[in-house]
Amino acid sequence: MKLEDHLLPQTDAGEGEILEMDIALMLSALPPSERALKLQLFQKCFADIEDALKREVPKGKILAGLAAMGLKLSPNTFAKMLKAERSRRTNLHQTNTTTGSNMPEASDNNSKEARHD
Repeated sequence: MKLEDHLLPQTDAGEGEILEMDIALMLSALPPSERALKLQLFQKCFADIEDALKREVPKGKILAGLAAMGLKLSPNTFAKMLKAERSRRTNLHQTNTTTGSNMPEASDNNSKEARHD
């Protein structure tokens, strides 16, 4: 899809005027990056990953299972994501405890703590 596809025909308001709604529709149709998708999936699976680790399931088996389900991670990336998510949840819990908030955990997909490529 080209930007030109979202331009209005020439009108009295000026040539090339762009509709705000068209921009919003175009932007909402764009898929997230592969990195963001991996992070979202990892965050959704985090409790199950932690449970498997507590049951002493070998990390290699966890990685193989995740890869079979579409979340392929290197051992190093897995360790970084695990550390980052634990930290994010600890910080979120501390913030909610301090403020008395009962808000559900929200994803912070803009976190720059660890790369998830």
